[in-house]
Amino acid sequence: MRGKKAKWLRSRFHRRCKQAGGKVPILALERWLCRWQLAVSMSLDPLLPSLRDILCATAGVGTRAATGGLVSDLTRVRIPAPAALVIAEELLADSTSAVDALAAMLVGSGGPPVFATQRWTGGAICLSIGTPCAKPYFIVSDAHMQKLATLYARYSALVTTSVGPASAADQPPFGSARVSKKRLTTGAVVAKGWKSRASRLADPSRSNPDFLRSVFCLLARYDSLGGHGYQAAVGQHGFTWLRDHMDVHFECFASPLNCRFGRYCSAFPDTDTPFGSVGSFFDFAPTTGSFEANPPFVPELMNKAVAHIETLLQGSDEPMSFCFVIPAWQSIPAYKSKKDRLLSLVGLGRQPPCIGGTESATEFSYPGVSLCSNHYL
Repeated sequence: MRGKKAKWLRSRFHRRCKQAGGKVPILALERWLCRWQLAVSMSLDPLLPSLRDILCATAGVGTRAATGGLVSDLTRVRIPAPAALVIAEELLADSTSAVDALAAMLVGSGGPPVFATQRWTGGAICLSIGTPCAKPYFIVSDAHMQKLATLYARYSALVTTSVGPASAADQPPFGSARVSKKRLTTGAVVAKGWKSRASRLADPSRSNPDFLRSVFCLLARYDSLGGHGYQAAVGQHGFTWLRDHMDVHFECFASPLNCRFGRYCSAFPDTDTPFGSVGSFFDFAPTTGSFEANPPFVPELMNKAVAHIETLLQGSDEPMSFCFVIPAWQSIPAYKSKKDRLLSLVGLGRQPPCIGGTESATEFSYPGVSLCSNHYL
């Protein structure tokens, strides 16, 4: 349901941009979604903005903090400023109506009954609702399904859930996740890979209905997000160097689909925590450790990430370091702060310990995941 609403919203946005005489700016809608989440302290939906969301006290006047960036993106493709402002306002109104419609569909029902199924198709798995390969469906490679099964076996037991309207809209409902504080400090037994296809098929987690529903919900959420790539990925050799030379075992901006380590922060705690996410980076408050931070290339988000890192470094007396990956956009505050102030705050004492105990020992060397509109992974 949420996926259909998100695609409807994107279609209307594209049409309005073309009607205004301009082309659709790459990632403009995605940056708008990101800015909105930064501007609100409480949202009715985990993905789509609403006029009824509660804005942060420091977010600015009204909705300008989120819509101003969209207007700037539109004017850069030669859409007149007055028309760009109208497009931004109409987009927010459309999104609000989509959120209201989702809430109305789910009131009193908790979402329709859903059954996720799997079918082997040339070494991949087809996840669908009710019947094999019924639409909407997602095709997942065996390697990535194995990765998700490993993460789920290790971390899902540490998540308590309660069904909520926002998650139910992703179909199937998994609920709003709450992460136990023990997750940040307690080690876990490292799950090993499966040696054969027969053993993989026999593994309980691969046929567990809760696992399949969680995977389907995860894929539906990221498919709803859509768009082009948000950032430049750090390659396998880069992560190996960070691990070997800086003892990095944690990513501040990742997802279950592209994470390198078993522990990371991500954008959607309600769908990601069963797979190892500890929630939003901006709610993450470590006091020691070495971390990799490669935020989406949205200026407002990068600026906030730098501010949060500076706060963490200034507030800790323990060894702590961040490898911060951003583009060389010299005009944005995040780049200037990283260059002029951030590095001076990093202590050069003893090597920081890794976070998470023995569970950090396993890495995933899978290639970057691309979830496109054809539902292939």
